[in-house]
Amino acid sequence: MKTETAQQVNAVSIETPHGLRTFELFAGDIFSHAADLLVISTSHRRDRPAQLVTLLKELYDFEADLSEPFVRFGEGVSACSQPANSNTPFEHLLTMCVAPPRMQEHPAEFYDRAIRATFATIAALEFLGHEFRTISLPVLVRKGIADYSPAVRSLLRHGLAWLRQSRGTQPVRYFVRDPDELAEWDEAMNFSLGRTYVDSQGEAVLDGLCREIVRQIDGGGLHRHFEELEAPLRNAVAQPDRLCVQTIAAFGRKLAEMTTEQLCRDLDLPIARDLMTNIESVRNSNMLAGWITSYLHSLRVFGNEGIHSLSSKRSVVPSGLSPEDLMSILCAIRSVLRFWGEWRRERHFEDDVDIPAAQAEGI
Repeated sequence: MKTETAQQVNAVSIETPHGLRTFELFAGDIFSHAADLLVISTSHRRDRPAQLVTLLKELYDFEADLSEPFVRFGEGVSACSQPANSNTPFEHLLTMCVAPPRMQEHPAEFYDRAIRATFATIAALEFLGHEFRTISLPVLVRKGIADYSPAVRSLLRHGLAWLRQSRGTQPVRYFVRDPDELAEWDEAMNFSLGRTYVDSQGEAVLDGLCREIVRQIDGGGLHRHFEELEAPLRNAVAQPDRLCVQTIAAFGRKLAEMTTEQLCRDLDLPIARDLMTNIESVRNSNMLAGWITSYLHSLRVFGNEGIHSLSSKRSVVPSGLSPEDLMSILCAIRSVLRFWGEWRRERHFEDDVDIPAAQAEGI
């Protein structure tokens, strides 16, 4: 069965002892992306199953087994774990059974408790030997959400804590299907991360950089190898009246990561877990101009800074990215995109990318 592919709209990355990990916000159908673990929520009442429980049965002939909870947390929260069948686009299902209190005096605490229980269950499953490289979650316990901001803070806090400690999870992907809810989740995520917005209208250089990056992407600058980055990076720079510095930095880092890994493949170099090692490996190959690896390192560093706004205090000066950094980030993104088109042509991979020569000249 074909589903409309969900699009990534926001992300935040963190460095861990196990390499780069990301929390990603997606718009669209959660079943359009394969995952090692799918997490859903439902009530304890069998006669009122949640929508995803019903869809699993209708689309994949797969039933969530709620007969024997894997763990009980008290206060009406339990978790049921089971392997999936071959029809589903995921390997394992975790169903959080949550009974909302009759009177919700503190909805934020209720939602936080449900999210903590979710990641505590995932930690227990990993401890018992399960390996979940990719985890997908929809909007859990929707009826427990009275305000998006505290809900997103809980989700980010526990999700990022899990990414730091997990042995194997690379991305945690959160899917929002309702377009009206999506805007609120996206805004709340940026607010919780303390992200900075810039209006480039009237700033000719910033506006020109954004337009050039959009032209490069539309002309095939991310064709074939980087399709998953096309839409989110383009969307991040396509609205000159609302440019989020940290979001652009996060997608710029992803561009550096994907470019460097593909360069390692092209040059038959080993791919390490961390981006710095991969960039240095490419640099030592003497196949790239030195300034290109400098751009890749710049995007790596800018992208790493996006997470630090979650901390209330930092000892470094300045404490975070500012609008003044946006120019450098956009210049580096444009230069890496331009380099990538030239690299593919020089390596005789014309079928991979089709950037018009006039467009490749830049602004």
